[in-house]
Amino acid sequence: MAAGLPIITTLQGAAPEVIDQGITGILVPSKDPETLAEAILKLSGDKELRIRMGLEGRRKAEREYDWDKIVEDYIAIYDKM
Repeated sequence: MAAGLPIITTLQGAAPEVIDQGITGILVPSKDPETLAEAILKLSGDKELRIRMGLEGRRKAEREYDWDKIVEDYIAIYDKM
């Protein structure tokens, strides 16, 4: 996302918490190569969608995962403790 590219990943781990389906990327079920192929073809065939998802992902990365923001969040947690 920080590179400004759309993400295609599975519904495993933290991916569903990070990727906004259809906005910053596409989430596909694990062990489902047909759905993965469909997602790859969808993005490879739609330049506007790739650009839009990439830009949204970059914005989200800057907004939520910037190191300065992360440090502020941790300091706030420590202050509460």
